[in-house]
Amino acid sequence: MRRFVLLDHVCRVCYGRLVAEISVEGKRTGKVRCSDCGLEESGGYRALCCCGLKLRNGKDAGFRCVLNLDITPEMPAEIIVKHVDE
Repeated sequence: MRRFVLLDHVCRVCYGRLVAEISVEGKRTGKVRCSDCGLEESGGYRALCCCGLKLRNGKDAGFRCVLNLDITPEMPAEIIVKHVDE
């Protein structure tokens, strides 16, 4: 049986919550999975997260996963994606 821990990041494909796989010893294995669409990658959360989105020229697109500080029935997600100017 595989074990996972919730991450404060969302999938760049479907915006579902990402989870990190945990070994029997309680350490992260490096595998990350979307809890909604099931997409799975190795290499940490940036492999699937919206924080890792790049423009065609390879530049950071500026999207970040953040806590939703204004949870409403219309926007019930705990983690959302926002564009930030850096």
